[in-house]
Amino acid sequence: MIRPPPGLSHLSEWHLLVLLALTCASLCWSAPGAHATGLYDAIRQDTESGITAPAEARMQRFYSLFRPDLLDARYQGLSATEPPCATSLLAELRAHSEEHTDEQLQLIQQVTNPWHDLAYAPETHSSRDTCVPPEVAQDGLGPYAAIRSSEHFAIHYTPSLAITESRISTLLDYFEESLSVLHDEIGFYPPARIDTYQLLVAVEFIPSSGTGGYTQLHPCGLGEPMAFIVVNSQWFQAPSLLQSLAPHELFHAIQVRYGFDEFWASGSTDNLWFIEASAVYQESVVYPKLTENLVGQADRWAREPWRSLETSNSGGFQYGTFLALASIQDSLGSAEWHHNLWDQVLGRSGYWLIDELDQVLTDEGTSFSQEYGLFVERAATMDFNIGDDFNTPADMAAVGQGGLSERHSFDELPVDVQVEELNGAQLPEFLGSNYILIEGPEESSGDSGLVLDVRGSATSDGEDRGWEVRLVAIRDGEAQASHDLVMAPDDRPEAEPGSVSGTVYLAGLDSTYDGVLLGVSPTKPGATQDGAPWGYAAWSAPSVGEPGFGPVPDDVENPLRGCSGCRAGPEMAPRSGERHSGRSSMLLLVLTLACRRSRRRRDVGATTRLHYRL
Repeated sequence: MIRPPPGLSHLSEWHLLVLLALTCASLCWSAPGAHATGLYDAIRQDTESGITAPAEARMQRFYSLFRPDLLDARYQGLSATEPPCATSLLAELRAHSEEHTDEQLQLIQQVTNPWHDLAYAPETHSSRDTCVPPEVAQDGLGPYAAIRSSEHFAIHYTPSLAITESRISTLLDYFEESLSVLHDEIGFYPPARIDTYQLLVAVEFIPSSGTGGYTQLHPCGLGEPMAFIVVNSQWFQAPSLLQSLAPHELFHAIQVRYGFDEFWASGSTDNLWFIEASAVYQESVVYPKLTENLVGQADRWAREPWRSLETSNSGGFQYGTFLALASIQDSLGSAEWHHNLWDQVLGRSGYWLIDELDQVLTDEGTSFSQEYGLFVERAATMDFNIGDDFNTPADMAAVGQGGLSERHSFDELPVDVQVEELNGAQLPEFLGSNYILIEGPEESSGDSGLVLDVRGSATSDGEDRGWEVRLVAIRDGEAQASHDLVMAPDDRPEAEPGSVSGTVYLAGLDSTYDGVLLGVSPTKPGATQDGAPWGYAAWSAPSVGEPGFGPVPDDVENPLRGCSGCRAGPEMAPRSGERHSGRSSMLLLVLTLACRRSRRRRDVGATTRLHYRL
């Protein structure tokens, strides 16, 4: 039995835009390095540098999807392998319509009909058929030569060599299976009116081959409008992608019942990233073994891990942040938390999603801070339960596609680096991460250790950004020990006011471990889009005692200062229990990597397996 949710709040004429969402999944995944700077990167870079005005950038992105013949000459011919984010784009077009010309608005209206009057349209079909035909749902759809239906969906299409009756039937099965999991098993409210009418699915040619489809609303009598889905006919050439598309687009049709006012009627929300992150995440929930499409999405994060988790841009970074949601599932063991989060924000607007998420996680016995820390840990080597083949930041760096901010061989030590001076490396934004790899000795001497000294800057107002340090030792690809390090005010004479620091010693680097990976992420909103400066020093030392982490021995000298027992900040001490929560913490992850080419997996909660091609 399909249960209805509370109705959409005050659907005014200005709420009549396209509802949801081009699937920004690549048609097929290619290895890192297989493509150069794409169309959407070029548009983004031109906008950030002031070459292209924001309004014109929105139109260029729109043209790339629906009218590539209208693209500016400087963008013609650029690869569009990175799919666009239509959800945020269409929301921006609605929110900033006054910045566009009448001709531009008319074109947008003709192609996607985002300002369709949803107030009323006659119900032209009987029960268990679609409420309206395709041409009423959106101008320009159809005509189609065939219709194939299931209990809740009706697909309108024109057969071809790729669009066969068999593949249409399979797509119907994917939609029904997705509805069963999302509604019957997890408990999400279904798309509006689907208990009375079939949800319309139209197979239509979309010029952008990287775009799987989109979801919109059409009027349906005097009641709530209904969602309908347009599927790109080009995607039938790669049927496996249709299995990802079905739960993705269906979840967009579900999302609107929960968060229309916040996600689509607001032009200034910081929560827009969650629309696509949660839709991609649901692909993995509905079909846990289907990771082909998820690999390409995860690459978006691995190329630019320093970007804020809240980023929603034309390059599609937000699609890769589904990894943070998958990490929460790894901790909690199910996707129920995700349902609880959407229930908590049902019909509301004006909230900060991170706060809402922290409340939900607190009820689960954890916190956003703790789960974000685990995400940075797992993402460092892409050790998630949803798949084994994701590319790590180090993988991306190895082929020149970002990822790591820096890498040091053991022979380079000692080093003392201020990250803002690193060859144009991007500083970590709020809830974004820098990764630094320090490799162990090439030849084992059996007695090497390592000292790591980390310092974090204060905000421009002199306030502590809040730093957390996590250390995980790995042997044969599995976690052997973990340790938290307190970051405290740095009282050294050369320290900047308000800065903090921490130091840790690792014994057994060459005999037990073969590298250290630093992941640094500001979790306090004071870290602006310009990023948070930080620095680190590393030097070798004799291996003392049993392998693992501990305080710096008193007789270990710092070659960078020439003093004995030098430490950055307070003496390290273990800690346990709840990590700093909320908006005032900063995570520094130190992953010690053993057996550089080990591929062994480990249980969730231990340290990630190694997946490097260096």
